Amino acid sequence: MAEENERQTTANFPDLDECLKGFKANAAALLERCDLVTRREFEVQKRLLEQAMTKLAAVEAKLAESGAGSDSNKSDQSD
Repeated sequence: MAEENERQTTANFPDLDECLKGFKANAAALLERCDLVTRREFEVQKRLLEQAMTKLAAVEAKLAESGAGSDSNKSDQSD
């Protein structure tokens, strides 16, 4: 049944196959120009970013602690 439909479509639209080939070629060229990565590469970069953000949060917390301690010392010294 599907083959018969395909033959009828091809008979009704003889340039359809050529159009599809052109469309596929254009789509492939467009995708090639895009800066795409694989899912695996994306997941690796995501994990690295999460690790960096965790480390950054730890450093910020450490700085906030040391900054809070030095701020209280400064206010004690200024009196």
